[in-house]
Amino acid sequence: MKKGIAILLSITLLCMLGSCSSAKPETEMASSSLKKIETVHRAQWWLGAIGWDVAERTENLTGKGVTIALIDTGVDARHPDFANANIEEYHVVEAVQDDHGEHGTVVAGIICATPHNAEGVLGIAADVKLLSIDISNAETAKPEDLAKGIEYAVSQDVDIINISAGIIENNEEVAKAIDRAYEKGIVVVAASGNDYGGSTLYPARYENVLSVNALDSNGQKLFGDDSGKSIYVPGGNIVTTYSSATDSKKYASYTGTSVAAPIVSGTVALALQANPNLTNRDIYGYFHGNSAQFNVKTVLNDLNNIQQGGAKE
Repeated sequence: MKKGIAILLSITLLCMLGSCSSAKPETEMASSSLKKIETVHRAQWWLGAIGWDVAERTENLTGKGVTIALIDTGVDARHPDFANANIEEYHVVEAVQDDHGEHGTVVAGIICATPHNAEGVLGIAADVKLLSIDISNAETAKPEDLAKGIEYAVSQDVDIINISAGIIENNEEVAKAIDRAYEKGIVVVAASGNDYGGSTLYPARYENVLSVNALDSNGQKLFGDDSGKSIYVPGGNIVTTYSSATDSKKYASYTGTSVAAPIVSGTVALALQANPNLTNRDIYGYFHGNSAQFNVKTVLNDLNNIQQGGAKE
């Protein structure tokens, strides 16, 4: 097994494609306007599981004013469910022609998609600013490019960094970049890995990172985790946005910690909008000491009641 970064298009996966057919909704939404719909289609089971389906949402809590850096393969901002999304792209590596950013598009949909029609999907925090940092040449990525991506995110004063990728062994450059992000007050969220020997991958394994593992629709753990520090959220058969140069479908179902991590990133964005005085230390302390079932409103309420440690630097 190569000691590189495990992303969707490499042999070692953090996000596995479910069915290769287009994801079809079991029930249609009443309208593409979120103000008029009561629920998204049942294929997005995970929204109900975390208590953040349309009917359960807090009005005007959409992640507005919060920036998430998505360090991944890039995002296809042309997807119709990103029509109203605030997505900015930066390339650590040279962009590849016809690269649709498949893996990054999958992750981005969970964060900030807004359904454009009855087949569309809904993300957690539609109004965040998404800084898409492309570190991949469509097939591979190097640890040093991950470190560069983190450093760029730090330089842009983002609030959250989402890393749905992993490295098998410790990397000094990545570790130092993670520490700088933490020192700047940034919350770093990373996928724990898809059971590579039961070990949590780096950077999720680092102390200054929120590690995220996956549950199926029955609440069962999907992957091993020997770190004892992971947050468990839905990550099985997650229907989300999809884009490929060789496939015209717009949606697909994925399983993996890659699609679990953005659920936590999106929730943290909501918490920071609701309480801008929260620090990354507040957030890390809360999650590191809390193994209860993940519910967005519970998380928001608990974080809002935390005694503040001061504003972000």
